[in-house]
Amino acid sequence: MTMLPRDGAEVAPSANPQSAIRNPQSQRVAIFGQSLISDWNHGNAHFLRGVMRALGQLGHAVTFYEQENNWALTHLIAEQGPDAVTAFAAAFPTMRPVLYPPRSGAALDDWLRGILVETDIALVHEWQEPELIRAVGRLGGEYPHLTTLFHDTHYRAYSEPATMRALDLARYDAVLAFSPSITAIYRRDFGLPHVYTVHEAADPDLFRPLDRPKQQDVVFVGNWGDRDRNETMREYVFAPSAALPDLRFALYGVRYDATTQQAMRDPYHVDYRGWAANYAAPEIYAASRMSLHIPRGQYTTALYGTPTIRVFEVLACGLPLISLPWSDSDGLFTAGQDYLVVHDQAAMIATIRRLAADDTARAEIGAHARATILARHTCRHRTEQILDIVAALRADRPHPPTPSPEGRGGVRWAISPLPSGEGSGEGAAQPQPLPAISPLPSGEGAAQPQPLPAISPPPLGEGAGEGAR
Repeated sequence: MTMLPRDGAEVAPSANPQSAIRNPQSQRVAIFGQSLISDWNHGNAHFLRGVMRALGQLGHAVTFYEQENNWALTHLIAEQGPDAVTAFAAAFPTMRPVLYPPRSGAALDDWLRGILVETDIALVHEWQEPELIRAVGRLGGEYPHLTTLFHDTHYRAYSEPATMRALDLARYDAVLAFSPSITAIYRRDFGLPHVYTVHEAADPDLFRPLDRPKQQDVVFVGNWGDRDRNETMREYVFAPSAALPDLRFALYGVRYDATTQQAMRDPYHVDYRGWAANYAAPEIYAASRMSLHIPRGQYTTALYGTPTIRVFEVLACGLPLISLPWSDSDGLFTAGQDYLVVHDQAAMIATIRRLAADDTARAEIGAHARATILARHTCRHRTEQILDIVAALRADRPHPPTPSPEGRGGVRWAISPLPSGEGSGEGAAQPQPLPAISPLPSGEGAAQPQPLPAISPPPLGEGAGEGAR
Protein backbone atom coordinates (compact mmCIF):
# COMPACT_ATOMS: atom_id res chain seq x y z
CA MET A 1 0.00 0.00 0.00
CA THR A 2 1.09 3.57 -0.48
CA MET A 3 0.39 7.01 0.89
CA LEU A 4 -0.17 10.25 -0.96
CA PRO A 5 0.46 13.71 0.50
CA ARG A 6 -2.30 16.18 1.18
CA ASP A 7 -2.50 19.88 1.94
CA GLY A 8 0.36 21.33 3.93
CA ALA A 9 2.72 18.43 3.46
CA GLU A 10 6.30 19.38 2.73
CA VAL A 11 8.30 17.13 0.47
CA ALA A 12 11.66 15.47 0.50
CA PRO A 13 14.26 15.81 -2.22
CA SER A 14 14.16 13.43 -5.15
CA ALA A 15 15.11 9.90 -4.21
CA ASN A 16 17.72 10.04 -6.99
CA PRO A 17 19.02 13.63 -7.05
CA GLN A 18 21.92 12.67 -9.30
CA SER A 19 19.44 12.11 -12.14
CA ALA A 20 18.54 15.78 -12.15
CA ILE A 21 20.52 18.73 -13.45
CA ARG A 22 21.31 21.14 -10.62
CA ASN A 23 19.96 24.48 -11.74
CA PRO A 24 20.74 27.61 -9.69
CA GLN A 25 17.74 29.28 -11.36
CA SER A 26 15.39 26.47 -10.43
CA GLN A 27 11.76 27.42 -10.86
CA ARG A 28 9.06 26.41 -8.39
CA VAL A 29 6.21 25.07 -10.51
CA ALA A 30 2.67 24.30 -9.36
CA ILE A 31 0.45 22.27 -11.69
CA PHE A 32 -3.29 22.06 -11.06
CA GLY A 33 -4.92 19.23 -13.01
CA GLN A 34 -7.68 16.66 -12.99
CA SER A 35 -5.46 13.78 -11.88
CA LEU A 36 -1.87 12.63 -12.04
CA ILE A 37 -2.73 9.26 -10.53
CA SER A 38 -5.50 8.22 -12.92
CA ASP A 39 -5.39 8.06 -16.70
CA TRP A 40 -8.82 6.40 -16.85
CA ASN A 41 -10.36 8.17 -19.86
CA HIS A 42 -7.87 10.92 -19.07
CA GLY A 43 -5.10 11.16 -21.64
CA ASN A 44 -3.94 14.50 -20.26
CA ALA A 45 -2.28 12.61 -17.41
CA HIS A 46 0.14 11.02 -19.90
CA PHE A 47 1.58 14.36 -21.01
CA LEU A 48 1.60 15.98 -17.58
CA ARG A 49 3.52 13.04 -16.11
CA GLY A 50 6.13 13.46 -18.84
CA VAL A 51 6.35 17.22 -18.24
CA MET A 52 6.84 16.65 -14.52
CA ARG A 53 9.64 14.17 -15.18
CA ALA A 54 11.30 16.64 -17.56
CA LEU A 55 11.00 19.53 -15.10
CA GLY A 56 12.71 17.43 -12.46
CA GLN A 57 15.47 16.40 -14.85
CA LEU A 58 16.03 20.08 -15.64
CA GLY A 59 16.42 20.87 -11.94
CA HIS A 60 13.08 22.52 -11.20
CA ALA A 61 10.79 21.92 -8.21
CA VAL A 62 7.31 20.81 -9.21
CA THR A 63 4.13 20.08 -7.26
CA PHE A 64 0.99 18.59 -8.77
CA TYR A 65 -2.36 19.35 -7.10
CA GLU A 66 -5.44 17.24 -7.71
CA GLN A 67 -8.78 17.34 -5.92
CA GLU A 68 -9.76 14.38 -3.79
CA ASN A 69 -12.30 12.03 -5.35
CA ASN A 70 -11.92 13.64 -8.77
CA TRP A 71 -13.77 12.15 -11.73
CA ALA A 72 -10.88 10.23 -13.27
CA LEU A 73 -9.63 8.83 -9.97
CA THR A 74 -13.12 7.87 -8.80
CA HIS A 75 -13.76 5.92 -12.01
CA LEU A 76 -10.36 4.24 -11.82
CA ILE A 77 -10.89 2.99 -8.27
CA ALA A 78 -14.50 2.00 -8.96
CA GLU A 79 -13.47 -0.16 -11.90
CA GLN A 80 -10.00 -1.38 -10.91
CA GLY A 81 -9.98 -1.09 -7.12
CA PRO A 82 -7.45 0.67 -4.85
CA ASP A 83 -4.62 -1.54 -6.07
CA ALA A 84 -4.58 0.64 -9.20
CA VAL A 85 -3.30 3.51 -7.04
CA THR A 86 -0.56 1.30 -5.62
CA ALA A 87 0.36 0.27 -9.16
CA PHE A 88 0.64 3.92 -10.17
CA ALA A 89 3.03 4.55 -7.29
CA ALA A 90 5.16 1.58 -8.35
CA ALA A 91 5.27 2.67 -11.97
CA PHE A 92 6.09 6.30 -11.09
CA PRO A 93 7.96 6.04 -7.78
CA THR A 94 8.99 9.72 -7.65
CA MET A 95 5.55 11.13 -8.46
CA ARG A 96 3.29 11.99 -5.54
CA PRO A 97 0.51 14.49 -6.20
CA VAL A 98 -0.91 16.55 -3.37
CA LEU A 99 -4.58 15.74 -2.81
CA TYR A 100 -6.81 18.53 -1.57
CA PRO A 101 -10.47 18.67 -0.47
CA PRO A 102 -12.97 20.80 -2.39
CA ARG A 103 -12.88 24.48 -1.50
CA SER A 104 -14.71 27.57 -2.68
CA GLY A 105 -14.93 31.28 -2.00
CA ALA A 106 -12.60 32.78 0.57
CA ALA A 107 -11.32 29.37 1.66
CA LEU A 108 -10.20 28.61 -1.89
CA ASP A 109 -8.54 32.01 -2.23
CA ASP A 110 -6.67 31.67 1.06
CA TRP A 111 -5.43 28.18 0.15
CA LEU A 112 -4.28 29.29 -3.29
CA ARG A 113 -2.51 32.35 -1.91
CA GLY A 114 -0.49 30.08 0.35
CA ILE A 115 0.65 28.15 -2.73
CA LEU A 116 1.09 31.00 -5.21
CA VAL A 117 3.26 33.11 -2.94
CA GLU A 118 5.80 30.25 -3.00
CA THR A 119 5.44 29.54 -6.74
CA ASP A 120 7.18 30.93 -9.81
CA ILE A 121 5.06 29.22 -12.49
CA ALA A 122 1.44 28.13 -12.01
CA LEU A 123 0.10 25.92 -14.81
CA VAL A 124 -3.63 25.21 -14.67
CA HIS A 125 -4.97 22.48 -16.92
CA GLU A 126 -8.37 23.08 -18.50
CA TRP A 127 -9.95 20.00 -16.86
CA GLN A 128 -10.18 21.70 -13.49
CA GLU A 129 -12.97 23.23 -11.45
CA PRO A 130 -14.02 26.53 -13.11
CA GLU A 131 -13.83 28.39 -9.82
CA LEU A 132 -10.22 27.34 -9.31
CA ILE A 133 -9.32 28.31 -12.88
CA ARG A 134 -10.80 31.76 -12.40
CA ALA A 135 -9.22 32.16 -8.96
CA VAL A 136 -5.66 31.39 -10.10
CA GLY A 137 -5.98 33.89 -12.93
CA ARG A 138 -7.40 36.54 -10.62
CA LEU A 139 -4.97 36.00 -7.74
CA GLY A 140 -1.95 35.68 -9.98
CA GLY A 141 -1.82 39.45 -10.39
CA GLU A 142 -1.08 39.82 -6.68
CA TYR A 143 2.36 38.23 -7.09
CA PRO A 144 4.77 40.00 -9.47
CA HIS A 145 7.17 37.05 -9.44
CA LEU A 146 4.47 34.61 -10.64
CA THR A 147 3.71 33.57 -14.22
CA THR A 148 0.28 31.98 -14.75
CA LEU A 149 -0.38 29.63 -17.66
CA PHE A 150 -3.67 28.06 -18.76
CA HIS A 151 -3.10 24.73 -20.50
CA ASP A 152 -5.82 23.65 -22.94
CA THR A 153 -5.73 20.14 -24.43
CA HIS A 154 -9.37 19.98 -25.44
CA TYR A 155 -11.59 21.68 -27.99
CA ARG A 156 -14.20 23.47 -25.90
CA ALA A 157 -12.93 26.82 -27.19
CA TYR A 158 -14.42 25.55 -30.47
CA SER A 159 -17.42 23.55 -29.26
CA GLU A 160 -18.38 25.50 -26.10
CA PRO A 161 -16.95 29.03 -26.43
CA ALA A 162 -19.34 30.52 -23.86
CA THR A 163 -18.10 28.05 -21.26
CA MET A 164 -14.50 29.01 -21.91
CA ARG A 165 -15.22 32.75 -21.95
CA ALA A 166 -16.66 32.41 -18.45
CA LEU A 167 -13.21 31.31 -17.19
CA ASP A 168 -11.84 34.86 -17.58
CA LEU A 169 -8.66 33.62 -19.26
CA ALA A 170 -7.53 37.18 -20.07
CA ARG A 171 -6.19 37.34 -16.51
CA TYR A 172 -3.64 34.63 -17.28
CA ASP A 173 -0.22 35.58 -18.58
CA ALA A 174 -0.61 33.10 -21.44
CA VAL A 175 -2.69 30.26 -22.84
CA LEU A 176 -0.95 27.10 -24.04
CA ALA A 177 -3.07 25.26 -26.62
CA PHE A 178 -2.37 21.76 -27.89
CA SER A 179 -3.55 22.58 -31.40
CA PRO A 180 -2.82 25.38 -33.86
CA SER A 181 -6.53 25.55 -34.63
CA ILE A 182 -7.35 26.14 -30.95
CA THR A 183 -4.57 28.73 -30.79
CA ALA A 184 -6.17 30.57 -33.71
CA ILE A 185 -9.59 30.51 -32.02
CA TYR A 186 -8.21 31.99 -28.79
CA ARG A 187 -6.41 34.74 -30.67
CA ARG A 188 -9.17 35.55 -33.16
CA ASP A 189 -12.40 34.94 -31.24
CA PHE A 190 -11.28 35.54 -27.65
CA GLY A 191 -8.87 38.37 -28.41
CA LEU A 192 -6.15 36.93 -26.19
CA PRO A 193 -2.70 38.34 -27.02
CA HIS A 194 -0.47 35.61 -25.61
CA VAL A 195 -1.50 32.21 -26.94
CA TYR A 196 1.05 29.57 -27.92
CA THR A 197 0.73 26.18 -29.57
CA VAL A 198 2.35 23.53 -27.38
CA HIS A 199 1.72 20.17 -28.97
CA GLU A 200 1.54 17.07 -26.86
CA ALA A 201 4.50 14.68 -26.94
CA ALA A 202 5.84 11.37 -25.65
CA ASP A 203 7.95 10.60 -22.61
CA PRO A 204 10.76 8.54 -24.21
CA ASP A 205 11.86 7.15 -20.85
CA LEU A 206 8.54 5.32 -20.71
CA PHE A 207 7.55 4.96 -24.37
CA ARG A 208 10.35 3.01 -26.02
CA PRO A 209 10.78 -0.08 -28.20
CA LEU A 210 10.76 -3.40 -26.34
CA ASP A 211 11.55 -6.87 -27.61
CA ARG A 212 8.49 -8.98 -26.88
CA PRO A 213 6.77 -11.98 -28.52
CA LYS A 214 3.93 -10.89 -30.79
CA GLN A 215 0.49 -11.60 -29.36
CA GLN A 216 -1.54 -9.69 -31.94
CA ASP A 217 -1.00 -8.34 -35.43
CA VAL A 218 -3.05 -5.15 -35.14
CA VAL A 219 -3.79 -3.14 -32.03
CA PHE A 220 -6.07 -0.17 -31.53
CA VAL A 221 -5.94 1.77 -28.26
CA GLY A 222 -8.79 4.22 -27.88
CA ASN A 223 -12.06 4.91 -26.14
CA TRP A 224 -15.59 4.68 -27.42
CA GLY A 225 -17.20 8.03 -27.13
CA ASP A 226 -19.72 10.67 -28.04
CA ARG A 227 -20.45 9.53 -31.61
CA ASP A 228 -17.44 11.45 -32.96
CA ARG A 229 -15.79 8.39 -34.53
CA ASN A 230 -17.95 5.38 -33.72
CA GLU A 231 -19.01 4.66 -37.30
CA THR A 232 -15.47 5.29 -38.52
CA MET A 233 -14.18 2.69 -36.09
CA ARG A 234 -16.67 0.14 -37.40
CA GLU A 235 -15.49 0.81 -40.93
CA TYR A 236 -11.74 0.97 -40.32
CA VAL A 237 -11.12 -1.26 -37.29
CA PHE A 238 -13.94 -3.74 -36.93
CA ALA A 239 -14.61 -4.46 -40.62
CA PRO A 240 -10.91 -4.99 -41.51
CA SER A 241 -10.70 -7.52 -38.70
CA ALA A 242 -13.55 -9.49 -40.24
CA ALA A 243 -11.96 -9.18 -43.70
CA LEU A 244 -8.60 -10.51 -42.45
CA PRO A 245 -9.54 -13.57 -40.36
CA ASP A 246 -5.97 -14.88 -40.41
CA LEU A 247 -4.75 -11.82 -38.49
CA ARG A 248 -5.32 -11.07 -34.82
CA PHE A 249 -6.89 -7.74 -33.89
CA ALA A 250 -6.91 -6.45 -30.29
CA LEU A 251 -8.62 -3.37 -28.89
CA TYR A 252 -8.08 -1.57 -25.59
CA GLY A 253 -10.22 1.21 -24.13
CA VAL A 254 -13.18 2.17 -21.99
CA ARG A 255 -16.81 3.20 -22.44
CA TYR A 256 -17.64 0.47 -24.94
CA ASP A 257 -21.24 -0.59 -24.32
CA ALA A 258 -22.30 -4.22 -24.09
CA THR A 259 -23.80 -4.24 -27.58
CA THR A 260 -20.59 -2.96 -29.15
CA GLN A 261 -18.49 -5.43 -27.18
CA GLN A 262 -20.66 -8.28 -28.40
CA ALA A 263 -20.36 -7.08 -32.00
CA MET A 264 -16.57 -6.93 -31.67
CA ARG A 265 -16.55 -10.59 -30.70
CA ASP A 266 -19.08 -11.68 -33.33
CA PRO A 267 -19.08 -11.00 -36.23
CA TYR A 268 -15.92 -8.86 -36.25
CA HIS A 269 -13.51 -11.13 -34.30
CA VAL A 270 -11.86 -8.27 -32.42
CA ASP A 271 -10.39 -9.23 -29.07
CA TYR A 272 -11.64 -6.52 -26.70
CA ARG A 273 -9.46 -6.26 -23.61
CA GLY A 274 -10.82 -3.30 -21.68
CA TRP A 275 -8.65 -0.85 -19.77
CA ALA A 276 -5.03 -0.89 -18.71
CA ALA A 277 -2.86 1.83 -17.28
CA ASN A 278 -1.00 4.03 -19.71
CA TYR A 279 2.34 2.77 -18.43
CA ALA A 280 1.37 -0.67 -19.81
CA ALA A 281 1.06 0.68 -23.36
CA PRO A 282 4.72 0.08 -24.33
CA GLU A 283 4.31 -3.60 -23.49
CA ILE A 284 1.10 -3.73 -25.51
CA TYR A 285 2.70 -2.05 -28.50
CA ALA A 286 5.75 -4.30 -28.29
CA ALA A 287 3.46 -7.34 -28.51
CA SER A 288 1.86 -5.97 -31.73
CA ARG A 289 2.99 -5.70 -35.34
CA MET A 290 1.21 -2.41 -36.05
CA SER A 291 -1.29 0.06 -34.64
CA LEU A 292 -4.15 2.12 -36.08
CA HIS A 293 -4.99 5.80 -35.64
CA ILE A 294 -8.65 6.73 -36.14
CA PRO A 295 -8.93 10.50 -35.59
CA ARG A 296 -12.07 11.82 -34.00
CA GLY A 297 -14.36 13.74 -36.31
CA GLN A 298 -13.42 17.17 -34.99
CA TYR A 299 -9.75 16.59 -35.79
CA THR A 300 -10.40 15.83 -39.44
CA THR A 301 -12.55 18.91 -40.08
CA ALA A 302 -12.37 22.14 -38.07
CA LEU A 303 -9.51 21.27 -35.72
CA TYR A 304 -6.58 20.99 -38.09
CA GLY A 305 -3.09 20.12 -36.94
CA THR A 306 -4.14 18.05 -33.92
CA PRO A 307 -2.71 14.55 -33.49
CA THR A 308 -3.75 12.88 -30.27
CA ILE A 309 -1.09 11.98 -27.73
CA ARG A 310 -1.42 8.32 -28.74
CA VAL A 311 0.22 9.14 -32.07
CA PHE A 312 3.33 10.42 -30.31
CA GLU A 313 3.40 7.44 -27.95
CA VAL A 314 3.00 4.78 -30.64
CA LEU A 315 5.73 6.33 -32.76
CA ALA A 316 8.02 6.65 -29.73
CA CYS A 317 7.68 2.90 -29.25
CA GLY A 318 8.83 2.30 -32.81
CA LEU A 319 5.57 0.65 -33.83
CA PRO A 320 4.31 1.15 -37.40
CA LEU A 321 1.15 3.25 -37.43
CA ILE A 322 -1.57 3.32 -40.10
CA SER A 323 -3.71 6.45 -39.94
CA LEU A 324 -6.74 7.93 -41.60
CA PRO A 325 -6.00 11.40 -43.02
CA TRP A 326 -5.58 14.37 -40.71
CA SER A 327 -4.11 17.80 -41.47
CA ASP A 328 -0.55 18.06 -40.14
CA SER A 329 -0.45 21.81 -40.61
CA ASP A 330 2.62 22.26 -38.39
CA GLY A 331 4.69 19.62 -40.20
CA LEU A 332 5.17 17.49 -37.12
CA PHE A 333 5.76 14.29 -39.07
CA THR A 334 6.51 12.98 -42.56
CA ALA A 335 3.56 10.95 -43.81
CA GLY A 336 4.72 7.85 -45.63
CA GLN A 337 7.88 7.64 -43.53
CA ASP A 338 6.85 8.22 -39.90
CA TYR A 339 3.42 6.65 -40.46
CA LEU A 340 1.25 5.44 -43.34
CA VAL A 341 -1.96 7.11 -44.51
CA VAL A 342 -4.96 5.35 -46.01
CA HIS A 343 -8.00 7.01 -47.54
CA ASP A 344 -10.57 4.24 -47.74
CA GLN A 345 -11.44 0.86 -46.30
CA ALA A 346 -9.91 -1.12 -49.15
CA ALA A 347 -6.60 0.70 -48.67
CA MET A 348 -6.72 0.04 -44.93
CA ILE A 349 -7.22 -3.69 -45.46
CA ALA A 350 -4.50 -3.87 -48.12
CA THR A 351 -1.99 -1.91 -46.02
CA ILE A 352 -2.60 -4.05 -42.94
CA ARG A 353 -2.12 -7.20 -45.00
CA ARG A 354 1.10 -5.87 -46.59
CA LEU A 355 2.67 -4.72 -43.32
CA ALA A 356 1.80 -7.93 -41.53
CA ALA A 357 3.87 -9.86 -44.10
CA ASP A 358 6.81 -7.42 -44.37
CA ASP A 359 9.15 -7.43 -41.38
CA THR A 360 11.63 -5.11 -43.09
CA ALA A 361 9.04 -2.43 -43.88
CA ARG A 362 7.76 -2.50 -40.31
CA ALA A 363 11.27 -2.11 -38.92
CA GLU A 364 12.10 0.80 -41.24
CA ILE A 365 8.90 2.70 -40.49
CA GLY A 366 9.25 2.13 -36.76
CA ALA A 367 12.87 3.27 -36.67
CA HIS A 368 12.10 6.45 -38.64
CA ALA A 369 9.18 7.24 -36.36
CA ARG A 370 11.23 6.74 -33.19
CA ALA A 371 14.01 8.97 -34.52
CA THR A 372 11.52 11.75 -35.30
CA ILE A 373 10.12 11.63 -31.77
CA LEU A 374 13.57 11.74 -30.18
CA ALA A 375 14.63 14.63 -32.39
CA ARG A 376 11.56 16.84 -31.98
CA HIS A 377 8.65 15.51 -29.94
CA THR A 378 9.59 14.47 -26.43
CA CYS A 379 8.12 15.87 -23.23
CA ARG A 380 11.55 17.39 -22.61
CA HIS A 381 11.19 19.39 -25.86
CA ARG A 382 7.78 20.68 -24.79
CA THR A 383 8.93 21.49 -21.28
CA GLU A 384 11.82 23.54 -22.61
CA GLN A 385 9.38 25.30 -24.95
CA ILE A 386 7.14 26.20 -21.99
CA LEU A 387 10.11 27.53 -20.02
CA ASP A 388 11.16 29.61 -23.05
CA ILE A 389 7.63 31.03 -23.25
CA VAL A 390 7.79 31.97 -19.57
CA ALA A 391 11.16 33.66 -20.08
CA ALA A 392 9.80 35.66 -23.02
CA LEU A 393 6.73 36.75 -21.05
CA ARG A 394 8.91 37.95 -18.20
CA ALA A 395 11.24 39.79 -20.56
CA ASP A 396 8.24 41.73 -21.91
CA ARG A 397 7.33 42.99 -18.45
CA PRO A 398 8.44 46.55 -17.60
CA HIS A 399 10.51 45.30 -14.68
CA PRO A 400 11.08 41.54 -14.88
CA PRO A 401 11.02 40.14 -11.34
CA THR A 402 14.03 38.44 -9.87
CA PRO A 403 13.19 34.81 -9.01
CA SER A 404 13.06 34.28 -5.27
CA PRO A 405 16.19 32.49 -4.02
CA GLU A 406 14.19 30.46 -1.51
CA GLY A 407 14.42 26.76 -2.26
CA ARG A 408 16.97 27.24 -5.05
CA GLY A 409 19.79 25.31 -3.45
CA GLY A 410 18.85 21.99 -5.01
CA VAL A 411 16.14 19.94 -6.62
CA ARG A 412 12.94 19.73 -4.57
CA TRP A 413 10.22 17.49 -5.94
CA ALA A 414 6.71 17.41 -4.61
CA ILE A 415 6.36 14.11 -6.38
CA SER A 416 8.70 12.23 -4.08
CA PRO A 417 7.60 9.97 -1.22
CA LEU A 418 7.51 11.67 2.17
CA PRO A 419 9.80 10.53 4.97
CA SER A 420 7.73 9.64 8.01
CA GLY A 421 7.66 12.09 10.87
CA GLU A 422 9.74 14.87 9.32
CA GLY A 423 9.61 17.69 6.82
CA SER A 424 6.09 18.84 7.69
CA GLY A 425 6.97 22.05 9.47
CA GLU A 426 5.35 23.40 12.62
CA GLY A 427 1.59 23.32 12.33
CA ALA A 428 1.56 21.80 8.87
CA ALA A 429 -0.99 19.13 8.10
CA GLN A 430 0.39 15.60 8.07
CA PRO A 431 -0.06 13.42 4.98
CA GLN A 432 -3.26 11.43 4.90
CA PRO A 433 -3.96 8.25 2.94
CA LEU A 434 -6.16 8.08 -0.10
CA PRO A 435 -9.48 6.45 0.89
CA ALA A 436 -9.18 2.67 0.94
CA ILE A 437 -5.38 2.91 0.95
CA SER A 438 -3.76 2.04 4.28
CA PRO A 439 -1.60 4.84 5.72
CA LEU A 440 2.05 4.39 6.57
CA PRO A 441 3.09 4.91 10.21
CA SER A 442 4.16 8.42 11.12
CA GLY A 443 5.66 10.22 14.05
CA GLU A 444 9.02 10.16 15.75
CA GLY A 445 10.69 6.78 15.58
CA ALA A 446 8.35 5.42 12.93
CA ALA A 447 9.74 3.10 10.33
CA GLN A 448 10.71 4.78 7.10
CA PRO A 449 8.55 4.09 4.04
CA GLN A 450 9.68 0.98 2.23
CA PRO A 451 9.92 0.78 -1.57
CA LEU A 452 6.86 -0.71 -3.16
CA PRO A 453 7.41 -4.08 -4.84
CA ALA A 454 7.85 -3.88 -8.57
CA ILE A 455 4.51 -4.25 -10.30
CA SER A 456 4.50 -5.55 -13.81
CA PRO A 457 2.16 -3.99 -16.37
CA PRO A 458 -1.24 -5.68 -16.48
CA PRO A 459 -1.33 -8.83 -18.60
CA LEU A 460 -2.34 -8.24 -22.17
CA GLY A 461 -5.69 -9.79 -21.48
CA GLU A 462 -6.67 -6.95 -19.12
CA GLY A 463 -6.80 -4.03 -21.53
CA ALA A 464 -5.69 -0.40 -21.82
CA GLY A 465 -7.59 2.83 -22.14
CA GLU A 466 -6.79 5.70 -24.46
CA GLY A 467 -7.44 8.32 -21.86
CA ALA A 468 -8.33 11.03 -24.38
CA ARG A 469 -11.59 12.63 -23.49
